[in-house]
Amino acid sequence: MLNPFVKKGIWQSRRIVFDASAIASLKAKTRSSSVPYPTWVEAVSALLSKCITAASKAKPDIQKSTLITYSVNLRQRARPQIPNYSMGNFVCLAAALVTAKETELDNLVCHLRKAIRKIDIDLITALQGDGGWLKYCECMKEIGKASHGTNDKIIDLIVFSSWCNMGVYEIDFGWGKPTWVACAPKIK
Repeated sequence: MLNPFVKKGIWQSRRIVFDASAIASLKAKTRSSSVPYPTWVEAVSALLSKCITAASKAKPDIQKSTLITYSVNLRQRARPQIPNYSMGNFVCLAAALVTAKETELDNLVCHLRKAIRKIDIDLITALQGDGGWLKYCECMKEIGKASHGTNDKIIDLIVFSSWCNMGVYEIDFGWGKPTWVACAPKIK
């Protein structure tokens, strides 16, 4: 199945490293009454979203909304938990659609938190067993519709993933644990 929200165009992938004190400061700046304790992933994703959105506004005559997607690990969320030694990708996409005016860090964190919380035990249960694949396709179709916008809207797409706490840094094939894990690009 082709990814329904992937559009033709220029895609870029970057690895950005933040030190612990910068992340602590960023988390403090992203706190709000809605999200009093943002995770470091939420804080960093919000900062990067804000910067990418600001760069996208270089053409002031175009007001773009942004669809921010994030890969959510389902292994620990499922009941019972999916064993770490199981094969395959057990992830689902969380998606937050934000307007060009919603670029404050605390607001972006709130949108991300709400999107991630939608991937709850009810959704995960619906994804398991008979009809699970169809439910997953429905979810992806909804994200795909949002990413293409409407006739009067232009949508930017930002895709985040964090491999922290997914166990990939614990894998040892005999050479020791990896220092850095990354996705390999498609080679033509």
